[in-house]
Amino acid sequence: MMNNQPKIPDSVNRERSIARMRDISMMFDAQIVALDELIVRVEAQNCQSPINIYRQKKGKRLLSSLQNPEN
Repeated sequence: MMNNQPKIPDSVNRERSIARMRDISMMFDAQIVALDELIVRVEAQNCQSPINIYRQKKGKRLLSSLQNPEN
């Protein structure tokens, strides 16, 4: 007769698993912080790019012409 019930690990294995999960969580948190910093830098560079500045000015002109159709 086979027992398909999952076995509860002993306390040593549970503690080891919990510690490993905490370590993994901390590693993920550190990588998320690094990615957030990278996103901030890329967005800052993107705001300064000539093509983005051109598109922003073009969008403002278009919006202004739609708001003031007599011009």
